[in-house]
Amino acid sequence: MDDFLHNLRTGKNKPFDRKRRTYDNSHNRMQDRQGNRNRRPYHQNRDFSNETMNNIRKVLEEISGNQRKMAEINNRRVAVEERKAEALESLVAYLKESPVPAIPVPAAAQPAPVAVAEPVKPVQKPSATEPETATQVLSRGEIITRIKKHRKAGLSYEKVALKLEEEGVQTLSGRGRWRGQTIYRLANGG
Repeated sequence: MDDFLHNLRTGKNKPFDRKRRTYDNSHNRMQDRQGNRNRRPYHQNRDFSNETMNNIRKVLEEISGNQRKMAEINNRRVAVEERKAEALESLVAYLKESPVPAIPVPAAAQPAPVAVAEPVKPVQKPSATEPETATQVLSRGEIITRIKKHRKAGLSYEKVALKLEEEGVQTLSGRGRWRGQTIYRLANGG
C-alpha cells in the first residue's frame, strides 16, 4: 500500500488521460469518413423519367380500381346477408302462425321403452381407526359458534377438534377429520 501511495504522490504512475486523443491511431479515421461522399452513389437525387412516372401512375390506378371492386363485393355480401336474415325471420313468423301437423311414426320405427336401473351405491365401511358414529352436517356458521363455545370453555384447538369428532360433526369438506389448525383458522375468521 505504501508503494501505491508513494507512486501516486510522486506522479510516476499517472492515470491514462481519456480526454487526450491520439491521431496517429489507425482506428480514428473521421476525416476519411466525412470526406468520402461518393462512396454510396444510390443516395444521390435521381430524376425520374416520364416513362417511370407513367408506370407508377398505372400501378396506382390498378390498385385503386381493385380497392373499389373489393368494396363493391363487400357491399353485395352485406346485402345478401340482410336478405337471408329477412327470409329467415319471415319463415319463423310463418311457422309460429300456422300449426305444424304431427307426422305419425310407424310402430316399427319407434324404439321400445328401456327400463333404467338405478345405480348401485357402494357401501362404505368405516375404517378400523374411525369409530362408526352418526355424522351431523352443520352449516359453517353453526360450526363456528360451536368452536367459539368450546374455546370459551377453555379447550385448546386440538381438544376442540377432538370434541367435534366425538360429537360426530362432519368437516366442511365432508371428508377427513378435524384438525387443530383448521379449528384455529375458523375461530380466527378464516
